[in-house]
Amino acid sequence: MTTNQALKQSERELFQELEGLCVAPGFIHAIAYINTRDNLIAYAGEMKIDDLVPLHSRDRLVRNEVNVLIGLMVKREINYVLPDEATLKSYVEHSQLLLEKIHDAMWRSLRPKEKGEIPDVNDLNDALSSGETMREAIFYGGESAYAFHYRDLAPLRYGRDDPWIMAHMGFSIKDAAAVVKVVGHLLNEKSTDIFHSTDRTRPFSQTFLPGYEFSAAEVVAKLKLPMETVEKILTTFAYPEGNRNAQFNAVDDRNIAAILPLIKRDDRYILFNIYDLSEVLYQAPFFWILSDKNYQPIAQENRGAFTENFAEARLVSVFGRANVKVNVNLLRTKDTVLGEFDALVFFGDLAIVVQAKSKQLTAAARKGNETKLLSDFGDAVQKACDQGYDYGKLLLDPSVRLEDANGVQLTKPATISRIYVVCLIADHYPALSAQARQYLKFESVEKLATPFVMDVFHLDAMAEMLDTPLYFLSYLDRRSSYHETVIANHELNILGFHLERNLWVQDGFTYMHLEDSVGTGLDLSMLVRRENVPGPWTPPGILTRLQQHRLGQVIKEIERQPNPAMLALGFQILKIGENSFVSLSKIIEDIMRRTMMDGGQHDVSVPLANGKSGLTIHVNLLSQEEAEQRLAAHCEVRKYLERAESWFGLVLDAHSGQIRFGLQISGPWTHDPELEATELFKTLRRGSSTKQIALPKFKAKKIGRNDPCPCGSGKKSKRCCYS
Repeated sequence: MTTNQALKQSERELFQELEGLCVAPGFIHAIAYINTRDNLIAYAGEMKIDDLVPLHSRDRLVRNEVNVLIGLMVKREINYVLPDEATLKSYVEHSQLLLEKIHDAMWRSLRPKEKGEIPDVNDLNDALSSGETMREAIFYGGESAYAFHYRDLAPLRYGRDDPWIMAHMGFSIKDAAAVVKVVGHLLNEKSTDIFHSTDRTRPFSQTFLPGYEFSAAEVVAKLKLPMETVEKILTTFAYPEGNRNAQFNAVDDRNIAAILPLIKRDDRYILFNIYDLSEVLYQAPFFWILSDKNYQPIAQENRGAFTENFAEARLVSVFGRANVKVNVNLLRTKDTVLGEFDALVFFGDLAIVVQAKSKQLTAAARKGNETKLLSDFGDAVQKACDQGYDYGKLLLDPSVRLEDANGVQLTKPATISRIYVVCLIADHYPALSAQARQYLKFESVEKLATPFVMDVFHLDAMAEMLDTPLYFLSYLDRRSSYHETVIANHELNILGFHLERNLWVQDGFTYMHLEDSVGTGLDLSMLVRRENVPGPWTPPGILTRLQQHRLGQVIKEIERQPNPAMLALGFQILKIGENSFVSLSKIIEDIMRRTMMDGGQHDVSVPLANGKSGLTIHVNLLSQEEAEQRLAAHCEVRKYLERAESWFGLVLDAHSGQIRFGLQISGPWTHDPELEATELFKTLRRGSSTKQIALPKFKAKKIGRNDPCPCGSGKKSKRCCYS
C-alpha cells in the first residue's frame, strides 16, 4: 500500500468514525448548537464589520462540513431526544475534532514526501494544479455568491421556463423564491429569539433546535399564498422520508441532505442554513427540466439568454445604455459572420468583451479527478476564453465590421488601446479563481489583457460597488494584471480587499494570498444594500476616503468625457497609494488658494507608475492658448528629466478645481541638446519654481472643431470633447 493510499484510508476511517457519532441519539441538537455558534451574527443597532469577523474564524466549520454532519445524521432515523449537558458537549467537540483530522488527512495527502515537509517553492505551481489540491480547495473554499444572489436571480434565470415549471411542478419560480425569502426571515427571527433566551453560561444545557423549525402555516401567514402552493414548494425541497443517503461515504460524495435541505418533522420543517435552500432554488430547476428531453433545447437557449441579459443589465448600470451592446456579430464581408460577442462595451478607447458559458463542475471533478477537472474547465471556461481572445484580435482588425442582432452596423473607436476579455460563468463554480489561475491557457497578445474569469455573482458585486466606468475599468485592469500573483478562495475576497486598500502588489512579490476576512467590508455593504440590514452603505476604503478629496473630483470629471488620454491618467491616479492621494489633493487645494490670492500660476509635478509616467498640474488665470503652451512645455521637459515613457498634464480652474483641459505626451526618451539648453530645463533640473519663467511654445497638432474627435467616438470634435 502506498503512502497516499494509507492516508486516504485514514480519511475513510475518520469518516466512518464520524458517521457513528452523527447517528447517535440526539445528535441533531449538536448540529443546532454548532450552526448557532458559527453562523449567527450578533449585533446591536447597526451591523459593523467586526460583527462579521467571527464568520471567518479558523475554528468555525464551513458550510460543507456542517452538511457532512447532516448527511451522516440522516443515515438513520433521526432521534430528537435532548442529550444531557456532558453528552451534548462531547458530541460537539468530538465531531469538530474528527472534521479537523479529516482536513488534516486531506492536506497530508498533498505532501507525500516526509511528514511536515513543505513543497519546494519551485514546485509550487505543480502542487497547486494537482487534483488533490483542487479537491481540498473545492470542498473547503468559500462561497462565491451570497444567499440573496441565488434567491433573487433564480426568477430571472428561469423566468422564461416558468410555464414549464408551473405545468410540471405546480408552482412558479417567483413563488418559490418568495417562500425562500420568508423562510429566511422566519429563521432569523426564531434563531435570534432562542439565542437571547438561553443561558450563555451553560450553552449545552438547552437546545437551539427550535430556532431552525417552522411550519407551512407560518409561511402562509406572512406570504398570503395558498397553503397548497406553499406545501408543494416546501415538499419539493424536503429530504425524502425513508432515504438513508447510502451513497454518501466520503466528504465529497453526493450528499442528498445538501441537495434537499429541508427535514420534515411531523407538521414542521427543519432548515439549518438558508444558504442551502437558496442555492438549491437556483440550481434545482435545471435538473427538473433534464427529465424533459423535448424541452431541453429551449431551456438551454433560455439559460444562455439569462447570462447575456444579466451581463447587459449590470454593464449598462455602469457604462450607460449607449456604450453596451449584446449579440454583436463580427463580419469581414456582408454574409460571412466570423464570430459573435455575447456582450461588448466601448468606453473611450477601451473595450470589454464578454463571452458567457453555463457549465457546472461534475461530481468526478469535485473529487479531484484531474482529467475531469481539466475537461470541465475546458468546457466551462477555456472555450469562452479562446472565443474572447480570437474575437478580440478580430476587433483590432480595421477590415472587420460590427453589426448588432438586427443587422445595424456599429461604429468602432478609431483606435482601441486595450481590450478586456471577461469569461462569464452562470453558476457557482467551486474554486473558480484557483482553477483559472492554474489551468487557463492564453497567448499574450498586444492590447489584449489577461482574461478575467468570473461568475455572474461577482459581476453583480463589481457593478454594485464600482458603479462608475473608471473605477470599474481600473479594477478590471488591475485584477487582470495580477492574474498569477494574487491568490484567494474566490473573487469576492479580492474585490473586498481592493475596496478597502486599493489592490496593488509590490514589484518582486511572486504571490499574495488573501484570506476570506479581507472581504468582510464588501460582505456587510452587500447585506445592507440587498437585505436592508442596518449598516454602512459603502465599505470604508477607496470609495469613501478617496472620493471626498480633490483628486476624487478630478476622477469624476474624467469619467464625464472619456477622452483616451484622460482615461489613461485616471487609471494612473487610481493606482496611487492612499497617503499620496490625500497629500497630492491637499497640495492641489493649496496651489488653487495661492493662485486666487496672487493671480499667478502655481503647479505641482509627481511621478506615476513607478517612474514610467508622471503628472503635472497647473492652476492659473491665463487664456486657453497661453495656458496650453505653458503646460505642454512643462510636461515635455518634465518627461525628459524623468526619462519617463509618458507624461500627463492638467490645467485646473482656480475657482472650482474643475479640469479646463488636459494632455498626454508619449514616446521613447531620446537625447535632446536643444531642450537641455532652454531656461525651463535648467530651472526644473535645479528644482526651482517655474512661475517666473517664460515657457517656450510646444508644437502640437491642433485639433479643429470639424476634425474627428481624438477620443475615438467617431463624432466631430465640436460635438464631442472639443468644449
